[in-house]
Amino acid sequence: MVIGIIEDSTEERLSAERLAAQESAHRQQLEERIAERTEELNLGNERLREKATQDNVTLEFVGETENGERAVARANILKPASS
Repeated sequence: MVIGIIEDSTEERLSAERLAAQESAHRQQLEERIAERTEELNLGNERLREKATQDNVTLEFVGETENGERAVARANILKPASS
């Protein structure tokens, strides 16, 4: 007499494949969103750089010294003189 258990793993395998496909699709969507957002941020940064150049903005920063003296930061906006 032989007793055996036969288990059909088809449903489990199909579920695992569906889950893997969903994870892959979700990961792809996230990567696309990251790329889009990165591009938006890069464009925004470029616009800020251009604006700073156009406005002739100069920045001066003096950091904290080894003696613990305070840091001083100053921005000077140089506007063309009115004629």
